[in-house]
Amino acid sequence: MNRYGMYLKSGKDLIHLTQQENTEQAIKFFADIKKLSVVEFNKIFIVKEIKDETIKQSITSRSNKIKHSNS
Repeated sequence: MNRYGMYLKSGKDLIHLTQQENTEQAIKFFADIKKLSVVEFNKIFIVKEIKDETIKQSITSRSNKIKHSNS
């Protein structure tokens, strides 16, 4: 199984993570969570396969945003 992340089309921050067999199953999974049809889901979100380095970058990005907002 591969890991997939859900992102807003307008952003680059990882919103949610899942393990699925392929991209199509990941999209269906995320659409079900959001209670959207796949067509509606794809208008708002994108799904990408996640590698370990991608997760580290997303966590660092979130940590930096939190630090700046608390300043």
